[in-house]
Amino acid sequence: MDLRYPAYCVANPRFYETPERVSLDGGWVDYGSHIGEPSGWRRSVEEQWTRIQPPVGTPKLPVQGWKIHVSSTLENAIETLKAVAEYCFKRTLHFKFLPHSLVMQARSAKYAPREASGKFITIYTRSPAELRRTLEDLDRKIGGWPGPYILSDLRWNEGPLYIRYGAFMLRFAHVDDGTQVAAIERPDGVLVADHREPRFVLPEWVEVPDFLAEAVRPRISGEQPSEFPYDVLGVLHFSNGGGVYRARRLRDGMEVVLKEGRPYAGLDRTGEDATARLRREYAVLSDLQGLPGIPQVFDCHTLGGHEFLAMEHVYGQSLQSWVAQNYLFLSGIGDGNETQGYRDSVDVIMDQLEQAVRSIHGRGYVFNDLHPGNVMIDEDLNISLIDFEAMRRESDAGPRPLGVPGFAAPDSLRGFEADRYSLNAIRLCLYFPLISLLALCPAKAVTFIDTARDRLELDEDVVTELRRSLAAPGPAQSGLRPADPELAFTTAAGPWYVQERALQASIRRTATPDRQDRLFPGDINQFFHGGGGIAFGAAGVIDALHTAGVTELAPYVDWLEHDILTSRVPRLGLYDGAAGICWVLHRMGRADTAFAIYDKVAEESAGLFGTKLFDGLSGIGLTSLDFYRRSAEPRFLDHAVRTAAVVEGSVDSGRFAVGAGSLSADSLLRDRNGNAVENFWGGLLYGWSGLALFMIRVYEVTGEERWRRAAVTALHRDLDECESMPDGTLQVKNGARVLPYLATGSAGVAMVSDLILRHVSDERIEGALPELSLACATEFSIGAGLLNGRTGLIGALRQVKHRLDWPDADKRVDEGVASLNLHALSDEFGLIFPGDQNLRASTDLGTGSAGVLQLINVLAGRTGELLPFLGPEPWTPPHQDPSATAAGAGITTSEHR
Repeated sequence: MDLRYPAYCVANPRFYETPERVSLDGGWVDYGSHIGEPSGWRRSVEEQWTRIQPPVGTPKLPVQGWKIHVSSTLENAIETLKAVAEYCFKRTLHFKFLPHSLVMQARSAKYAPREASGKFITIYTRSPAELRRTLEDLDRKIGGWPGPYILSDLRWNEGPLYIRYGAFMLRFAHVDDGTQVAAIERPDGVLVADHREPRFVLPEWVEVPDFLAEAVRPRISGEQPSEFPYDVLGVLHFSNGGGVYRARRLRDGMEVVLKEGRPYAGLDRTGEDATARLRREYAVLSDLQGLPGIPQVFDCHTLGGHEFLAMEHVYGQSLQSWVAQNYLFLSGIGDGNETQGYRDSVDVIMDQLEQAVRSIHGRGYVFNDLHPGNVMIDEDLNISLIDFEAMRRESDAGPRPLGVPGFAAPDSLRGFEADRYSLNAIRLCLYFPLISLLALCPAKAVTFIDTARDRLELDEDVVTELRRSLAAPGPAQSGLRPADPELAFTTAAGPWYVQERALQASIRRTATPDRQDRLFPGDINQFFHGGGGIAFGAAGVIDALHTAGVTELAPYVDWLEHDILTSRVPRLGLYDGAAGICWVLHRMGRADTAFAIYDKVAEESAGLFGTKLFDGLSGIGLTSLDFYRRSAEPRFLDHAVRTAAVVEGSVDSGRFAVGAGSLSADSLLRDRNGNAVENFWGGLLYGWSGLALFMIRVYEVTGEERWRRAAVTALHRDLDECESMPDGTLQVKNGARVLPYLATGSAGVAMVSDLILRHVSDERIEGALPELSLACATEFSIGAGLLNGRTGLIGALRQVKHRLDWPDADKRVDEGVASLNLHALSDEFGLIFPGDQNLRASTDLGTGSAGVLQLINVLAGRTGELLPFLGPEPWTPPHQDPSATAAGAGITTSEHR
């Protein structure tokens, strides 16, 4: 799971929503109501923060410098804010704070991002002298008050004051892998990374004030306390509650697993912190010693306020990883014998797991957090349970402190019954791993059980037990239900009238033109990139509706136009920013606004170093080239060709960012496990295939051979990043994952391969295309979305199937279309789809309903473009006979230099 998403599930049971929009009548405390700013001070809301600015005329803040973070617990937050606000008002200091207790609890939760945890108030200082005075003054007022340690910062005395040097305003730099990172400015004016990581990082050129020097030294050196009785050998896992380490006990050399609990951090649903849970885990494990599947526990002690639990190192992999590697229909190569073998393996695993849980129940405990990530399995299918911190006595009828969506029982089930529900959810996951969707629509369990029965030929007694346990948990909090039968997807031939009308009705009823941050509910990335973009914002939804023939879109287009005219989000890209919004505005008849803003985009793109299709020069260059085709304005061709030369240099160098301002990816500590866009570097939107798409389109319009060569080279670079799988597929390797999807995997590479092969014969591309296409025909997909789910796989396979010698190619496309029923849901208005992670519904193009509508637009013949500029037809210059070849009738770039 991407750890960013749970915080966006709290405020709304149906859609992803920012935590600060939670209803305060649920018992959450509004912190802002407890302070009142003096006359002339300004209050504003900014993402998850309430910002307080001094009156006009106060000395301006620099763009970067030393800032103070104040941590707090839920219990002392109001008093902390009052004390800090009173001081800031007196000293005319800029500050911001989290608006209410839900946001604070969400940011301190066990699986919240570690680099932001504990930051309740931020104070901006204008000089080292002001920094020192503020620290000393506030330390006298609140020094020693409890609060979580802020991992990214330097602690002042005993807290809750912490310090780091960083940006005061949002600026970006590009890394050589093409991603954007928050930036600060070096003394020579070059932007470099503003390290926002769970460790203290001090820019090398920053002079440490004398009064901080002694405190900085151990944080930079990473010294380990001499009294620490373990030698840490490696990290197994990090969470906001602490680390899990492989360690050697110094007194006897025994290798153990060491679990850490951080005080006031890693809060669960009850508000309890990681240290309290770790102490309870030690007591519980001590009581369970000798039971099957229970690791040996050694000792528990406190060091520096942190709790450490030493326990047996259980070898193997998580059951979650085992499913990903062994599930039959991930590979599409299962036969009768393999099916029987897989069922037998599931029986062996579940028999042990059920016996272990029965033994725990026999001692009077409830596990409370059963899911495949808390089960370890070795090569002989022997299982062990791990992570006992949520366990409680069966007599404790309080709410479960932790739980993984899809596996956690409904609140109506408690105690042993809740564990039995989770056991059956695990069994169903082993048979059909789309379990996460049950958190959004529990009634989907019936669909998944029936699908598993048919695919794996399950015994009826197994099916009956699964239905009894999982199929009747009560109504969904989201109000969503399995899609109505008349809305079922059948084949690529349609007809589509019923489904498209149901999608359109649901999308339009979700619109919120009164909101400034977003127009349609979608993926959480819209809260980071702005609500207007093509991938996750309003532009993509509007374009899909327009292509489907929906009229009366003017209010939506007005919102989009106002958004781009007033946006403070400095993003220029095709999918995340201004270029894509301008393209959609032009298509919607707002050419004057589109061209006026786009001229600024083109000008500012000269300082953009990233070349990826999603947010970089390839997407912007394609937009310029398309505007040239539509308007015949030479300035657009000139910009496209100049941009193409830069992208060509990126292809030649093998770096996604070019220029002196790009940073080394090796210098950054980043999470490569989540689904944030910066965590991908292969495929269409984030890899070399996007650059290849731009190069081949420039070749088609200009006829210059250099662009065709660059397209082939770029595509080969993405093929270098692919890995051949045992099932015969070729998939893009992104870190530890191999992916088949349109945005990040094989499908996007296959579609661009098809476009290139229209102009060149290349043995390597021709040989790879069938294996790339086979990945599009996978029988199982966790997500439904266009960018990283089933919808994109269907569209890609349909577009490239003319190159495949597959007698069943059409049948495979139809099977993909029918598999959308596994994800389809109904709301009060029509048809809706889950977004990324399946935890909430989405209407955007990249992850939700608008993407499915766009697929229907393609299948119904309204457009050839599944995504902008990705259609199968070659491009031609303006006023050119479409039947003419691009190479024979193009315009050369030399005419426009």
